[in-house]
Amino acid sequence: MALRSSLDAAVDQFGVTAAVTEVMIPALHRIGEDWASGRLGVMHEHLLSRAIATELDRRSSYEPTASARTALLACPPRELHDLPLLMASLLLQERGWSTVVLGASTPWPAIGSALRTVRPDVCILAATRPTAFAANLTAVGQLARRAPVYLGGPASTRVEQTVEDVHVLPLDLADAVTYLDTVALPAHG
Repeated sequence: MALRSSLDAAVDQFGVTAAVTEVMIPALHRIGEDWASGRLGVMHEHLLSRAIATELDRRSSYEPTASARTALLACPPRELHDLPLLMASLLLQERGWSTVVLGASTPWPAIGSALRTVRPDVCILAATRPTAFAANLTAVGQLARRAPVYLGGPASTRVEQTVEDVHVLPLDLADAVTYLDTVALPAHG
Protein backbone atom coordinates (compact mmCIF):
# COMPACT_ATOMS: atom_id res chain seq x y z
CA MET A 1 0.00 0.00 0.00
CA ALA A 2 2.83 2.42 0.85
CA LEU A 3 4.50 1.65 -2.48
CA ARG A 4 1.37 2.49 -4.46
CA SER A 5 0.86 5.66 -2.42
CA SER A 6 4.45 6.69 -3.09
CA LEU A 7 4.10 6.15 -6.83
CA ASP A 8 0.83 8.05 -6.87
CA ALA A 9 2.41 10.93 -4.94
CA ALA A 10 5.40 11.01 -7.31
CA VAL A 11 3.14 11.41 -10.34
CA ASP A 12 1.04 14.07 -8.58
CA GLN A 13 4.10 15.99 -7.39
CA PHE A 14 6.46 15.70 -10.38
CA GLY A 15 4.13 14.99 -13.31
CA VAL A 16 3.96 11.92 -15.52
CA THR A 17 7.21 12.29 -17.45
CA ALA A 18 9.40 13.04 -14.43
CA ALA A 19 7.75 10.34 -12.32
CA VAL A 20 8.36 7.76 -15.06
CA THR A 21 11.90 8.82 -15.96
CA GLU A 22 13.20 9.95 -12.56
CA VAL A 23 11.38 7.60 -10.17
CA MET A 24 9.94 4.49 -11.84
CA ILE A 25 12.71 3.62 -14.31
CA PRO A 26 15.54 4.14 -11.78
CA ALA A 27 13.62 2.07 -9.20
CA LEU A 28 13.25 -0.76 -11.70
CA HIS A 29 16.94 -0.62 -12.60
CA ARG A 30 17.92 -0.63 -8.92
CA ILE A 31 15.71 -3.54 -7.99
CA GLY A 32 17.00 -5.45 -11.02
CA GLU A 33 20.57 -4.90 -9.85
CA ASP A 34 19.66 -5.94 -6.30
CA TRP A 35 17.90 -9.04 -7.61
CA ALA A 36 20.90 -9.96 -9.80
CA SER A 37 23.26 -9.60 -6.85
CA GLY A 38 21.05 -11.67 -4.55
CA ARG A 39 20.19 -8.81 -2.18
CA LEU A 40 16.51 -9.03 -3.14
CA GLY A 41 14.32 -11.79 -4.50
CA VAL A 42 11.89 -12.22 -7.36
CA MET A 43 9.06 -11.28 -5.02
CA HIS A 44 10.46 -7.76 -4.62
CA GLU A 45 10.88 -7.25 -8.35
CA HIS A 46 7.37 -8.54 -9.03
CA LEU A 47 5.80 -6.35 -6.33
CA LEU A 48 7.47 -3.20 -7.67
CA SER A 49 6.65 -4.08 -11.28
CA ARG A 50 3.00 -4.78 -10.43
CA ALA A 51 2.70 -1.53 -8.43
CA ILE A 52 4.18 0.48 -11.31
CA ALA A 53 1.95 -1.26 -13.87
CA THR A 54 -1.11 -0.54 -11.73
CA GLU A 55 -0.18 3.14 -11.40
CA LEU A 56 0.47 3.47 -15.14
CA ASP A 57 -2.79 1.76 -15.99
CA ARG A 58 -4.70 3.91 -13.52
CA ARG A 59 -3.30 7.06 -15.15
CA SER A 60 -3.85 5.89 -18.73
CA SER A 61 -6.77 6.85 -20.91
CA TYR A 62 -7.66 4.54 -23.73
CA GLU A 63 -10.38 6.79 -25.10
CA PRO A 64 -9.29 7.68 -28.63
CA THR A 65 -10.05 11.05 -30.14
CA ALA A 66 -10.63 11.55 -33.83
CA SER A 67 -7.82 14.07 -34.25
CA ALA A 68 -5.17 12.31 -32.16
CA ARG A 69 -2.31 10.38 -33.67
CA THR A 70 -2.58 6.72 -32.76
CA ALA A 71 0.14 4.31 -31.71
CA LEU A 72 -0.18 0.55 -31.45
CA LEU A 73 2.30 -0.82 -28.91
CA ALA A 74 3.29 -4.47 -28.46
CA CYS A 75 6.05 -6.80 -27.36
CA PRO A 76 6.92 -9.53 -29.87
CA PRO A 77 6.51 -13.24 -29.05
CA ARG A 78 8.36 -14.47 -25.94
CA GLU A 79 9.08 -10.91 -24.74
CA LEU A 80 7.62 -10.53 -21.25
CA HIS A 81 8.90 -7.06 -20.30
CA ASP A 82 5.98 -4.79 -21.16
CA LEU A 83 6.45 -2.05 -18.54
CA PRO A 84 8.37 0.12 -21.04
CA LEU A 85 5.35 -0.13 -23.38
CA LEU A 86 3.01 1.00 -20.63
CA MET A 87 5.35 3.88 -19.80
CA ALA A 88 5.68 4.90 -23.45
CA SER A 89 1.91 4.72 -23.85
CA LEU A 90 1.32 7.07 -20.92
CA LEU A 91 4.01 9.50 -22.08
CA LEU A 92 2.51 9.55 -25.58
CA GLN A 93 -0.96 10.12 -24.14
CA GLU A 94 0.43 13.05 -22.19
CA ARG A 95 1.44 14.49 -25.59
CA GLY A 96 -2.05 14.00 -27.02
CA TRP A 97 -1.70 10.59 -28.67
CA SER A 98 -4.24 7.78 -28.53
CA THR A 99 -2.64 4.45 -27.74
CA VAL A 100 -3.57 0.79 -27.99
CA VAL A 101 -1.34 -1.49 -25.92
CA LEU A 102 -1.33 -5.20 -26.79
CA GLY A 103 1.23 -6.01 -24.10
CA ALA A 104 3.72 -8.81 -23.59
CA SER A 105 4.42 -11.76 -25.89
CA THR A 106 2.04 -10.82 -28.68
CA PRO A 107 2.15 -13.23 -31.65
CA TRP A 108 3.21 -11.68 -34.96
CA PRO A 109 -0.13 -12.50 -36.65
CA ALA A 110 -2.02 -10.82 -33.78
CA ILE A 111 0.04 -7.64 -34.22
CA GLY A 112 -0.72 -7.71 -37.94
CA SER A 113 -4.43 -8.20 -37.27
CA ALA A 114 -4.42 -5.30 -34.80
CA LEU A 115 -2.72 -3.09 -37.39
CA ARG A 116 -5.50 -3.88 -39.87
CA THR A 117 -8.20 -3.18 -37.28
CA VAL A 118 -6.77 -0.13 -35.47
CA ARG A 119 -5.02 1.47 -38.48
CA PRO A 120 -2.55 3.38 -36.28
CA ASP A 121 -0.14 6.05 -37.42
CA VAL A 122 2.75 4.04 -35.96
CA CYS A 123 3.46 0.61 -34.52
CA ILE A 124 5.90 0.50 -31.61
CA LEU A 125 7.55 -2.81 -30.73
CA ALA A 126 9.71 -3.15 -27.63
CA ALA A 127 11.97 -6.01 -26.56
CA THR A 128 14.95 -6.83 -24.38
CA ARG A 129 15.84 -10.27 -25.80
CA PRO A 130 18.78 -9.84 -28.20
CA THR A 131 17.22 -11.84 -31.05
CA ALA A 132 13.65 -10.55 -30.71
CA PHE A 133 13.94 -8.34 -33.81
CA ALA A 134 17.15 -9.39 -35.55
CA ALA A 135 15.88 -12.95 -36.04
CA ASN A 136 12.41 -11.78 -37.09
CA LEU A 137 13.04 -9.01 -39.61
CA THR A 138 10.73 -10.63 -42.16
CA ALA A 139 7.82 -10.45 -39.70
CA VAL A 140 8.74 -6.88 -38.72
CA GLY A 141 8.96 -5.90 -42.40
CA GLN A 142 5.51 -7.34 -43.07
CA LEU A 143 4.08 -5.21 -40.26
CA ALA A 144 5.77 -2.14 -41.73
CA ARG A 145 3.66 -2.54 -44.86
CA ARG A 146 0.65 -1.47 -42.78
CA ALA A 147 2.23 1.30 -40.64
CA PRO A 148 5.70 2.62 -39.91
CA VAL A 149 7.31 0.40 -37.26
CA TYR A 150 9.49 1.80 -34.47
CA LEU A 151 11.67 -0.63 -32.54
CA GLY A 152 12.60 0.11 -28.94
CA GLY A 153 14.50 -1.48 -26.10
CA PRO A 154 17.87 -3.21 -25.99
CA ALA A 155 16.91 -5.67 -28.75
CA SER A 156 16.61 -2.77 -31.19
CA THR A 157 20.36 -2.15 -31.00
CA ARG A 158 20.92 -5.59 -32.57
CA VAL A 159 19.10 -4.71 -35.79
CA GLU A 160 21.79 -4.17 -38.40
CA GLN A 161 19.80 -4.72 -41.58
CA THR A 162 17.76 -1.84 -42.96
CA VAL A 163 14.10 -2.54 -43.60
CA GLU A 164 11.83 0.02 -45.27
CA ASP A 165 9.57 1.85 -42.81
CA VAL A 166 11.29 0.23 -39.81
CA HIS A 167 13.08 2.66 -37.50
CA VAL A 168 15.09 2.25 -34.31
CA LEU A 169 14.16 4.48 -31.38
CA PRO A 170 16.62 6.01 -28.92
CA LEU A 171 17.15 3.75 -25.89
CA ASP A 172 16.18 6.49 -23.43
CA LEU A 173 12.40 6.34 -23.08
CA ALA A 174 11.84 10.09 -22.85
CA ASP A 175 14.05 10.65 -25.89
CA ALA A 176 12.18 7.92 -27.79
CA VAL A 177 8.81 9.52 -27.06
CA THR A 178 10.11 12.97 -28.02
CA TYR A 179 11.49 11.51 -31.26
CA LEU A 180 8.17 9.83 -32.06
CA ASP A 181 6.23 12.96 -31.27
CA THR A 182 8.35 15.08 -33.59
CA VAL A 183 8.93 12.75 -36.55
CA ALA A 184 5.91 10.46 -36.67
CA LEU A 185 3.43 12.41 -38.74
CA PRO A 186 -0.12 11.15 -39.04
CA ALA A 187 -0.56 8.62 -41.83
CA HIS A 188 -4.30 9.00 -42.07
CA GLY A 189 -5.07 12.31 -40.38
